[in-house]
Amino acid sequence: MDAFLIQTLNGVVNGLILALVASGLTLIFGIMDVVNFAHGELFMLGAYAGVIWLAVTGNFWVALLAAAVTIAVLSAALQVVALRPLLAERFKLKFHRETKGMPIFELVVGKNGPKFKESAGSLPEYDPAAVPAPRPATRQDKDGYPVPPPGVIAMISMNGAPRARFNAANESMQDFIGMISNTVGRPVVDGTGLKGKYDFILSWAPEPPPGAVAPASLAPDDAGPTFISAVQEQLGLKLDSKKGPVEILVIEHAEKPSEN
Repeated sequence: MDAFLIQTLNGVVNGLILALVASGLTLIFGIMDVVNFAHGELFMLGAYAGVIWLAVTGNFWVALLAAAVTIAVLSAALQVVALRPLLAERFKLKFHRETKGMPIFELVVGKNGPKFKESAGSLPEYDPAAVPAPRPATRQDKDGYPVPPPGVIAMISMNGAPRARFNAANESMQDFIGMISNTVGRPVVDGTGLKGKYDFILSWAPEPPPGAVAPASLAPDDAGPTFISAVQEQLGLKLDSKKGPVEILVIEHAEKPSEN
């Protein structure tokens, strides 16, 4: 039974990897009419870089970080040497970057201080010879919703009430700011002064998509807090709206590509 479960999980993982590579190929081909073999090649080179760095350092986490940096540098070189000339040739694309004053959020500590504690530990060292630990039972929060794995935003619905949950484990404010920016759709800067790693769970009611209507059966008290309110009420932090410098990409000229 254990062998069957391990093989099943390996199959799912390998299938997700192939789906990730295929989605990259499909996305680039659908937009640019170019078969982007570099996507799969960089994926493969990243694996090789990880193996090489693991042999050099002997530490999985260091090798993982080094491999990511190596492929990032290689990708940047390909962007400059290959992709930009291709865009200029096919689309007659001209663009430049500039900095403009735009609405942003600044994350600051509320007047009563943060409502979460610093993480007690760090991620464990990777041991390839270790036996995988059994999967822990799903935890539930005080409202009865399942607690998602660390670093994951989960959308959950119970009794018609949608909820979003974010489980932060060993999370820095810089990492959290990236998650906030993706959620609110606006650049966020760190004004908390908090430099440690923290554990907390954030829960809020996701806004319905444009044009969608929230269920009429939900009473106002059941709707749950908005994301910005949840950050303030549950974490003791505050998102102040202000204007700040934001780097943007300005398209000067673009044409529809000709047939191959």
